[in-house]
Amino acid sequence: MASQGVKVIYVLVDSPIAAVQAAEQAGVYVLAHFADLSSFAPKYLLTGSIWSWTKLYVDVTSRVIDKTWNNADVNGGFREGYVELAPFGPAVTAQAQDTGRKTIERIR
Repeated sequence: MASQGVKVIYVLVDSPIAAVQAAEQAGVYVLAHFADLSSFAPKYLLTGSIWSWTKLYVDVTSRVIDKTWNNADVNGGFREGYVELAPFGPAVTAQAQDTGRKTIERIR
């Protein structure tokens, strides 16, 4: 993809480390999913989403204990505390970081 002029990719796979590393090696900026992957692409990772499994497990466990669990899909994001923002990479300007953080705070 880099040879075709792609400058940024978003990695949304179950095992994102290899894709993030490949983007770093190719000089392609990358956004990742699931965890803080900045150590695998210290120059080219822009940011990403981090799943906060602890909050989700506590919520589901509480519903089971309280007998309010209904075996339905559980969905959530920033508002519910199930997703956090990964650290910003060095290529992300302070202004863009501030805008991103403020946007997430409005969602919450």
